[in-house]
Amino acid sequence: MTNDRNRTGRGIPAGAVFVTRPVDRVQEAARTDRYWVVHPEPDGRWTLRQLDDTTGLLSEPHHTSPGPLTDGDATEWAYQTVGVDGWYTMTTYPGASIDEAYRLVRDIGRRPRRGRSLVLRVEPADFDPDLILVVIRERWTATGRDSEPLYACERAGLGDDSEMLRLFAADYGVDPAGWVTIIPGVEYQHSEPPPS
Repeated sequence: MTNDRNRTGRGIPAGAVFVTRPVDRVQEAARTDRYWVVHPEPDGRWTLRQLDDTTGLLSEPHHTSPGPLTDGDATEWAYQTVGVDGWYTMTTYPGASIDEAYRLVRDIGRRPRRGRSLVLRVEPADFDPDLILVVIRERWTATGRDSEPLYACERAGLGDDSEMLRLFAADYGVDPAGWVTIIPGVEYQHSEPPPS
């Protein structure tokens, strides 16, 4: 941890203490299941909260911007405050962005985790309702909330539903027989993996 300069050379405000090496930040996030989220507030200010990746819920604010900020200024303020300089927009919390470590940890794991189940949903793309996608998310058992998408691709070319489910079971290392139909042709949930 340091208070001087990070790899990008930007100054860090006095009193700020955080992990500057990206690998340390990713390891800490994976260990705690907590990820920084820069979140817009109704008054134009921004808050830094943490996503609890065991429930999908956001914490109360840890930090609040001193005044209203634009999106770009908000991520710069967040960088200056907690040292995160890469963000991904969130669909589960519109307008908010999450630390890039979130996507990296999930991509590396690419397997179901305790307290979560996989959900496969066939749905139209936000940007083009004529484009039908298969979207994989996690669903937190504790809250019933769905995560940001783990993966999305076009439905076309994946065969019938049983073939599609078999392909994604193989991709995620789960038993193909574990899929439960929630809505035929639209939503399937894989039973929660056994405790590790």
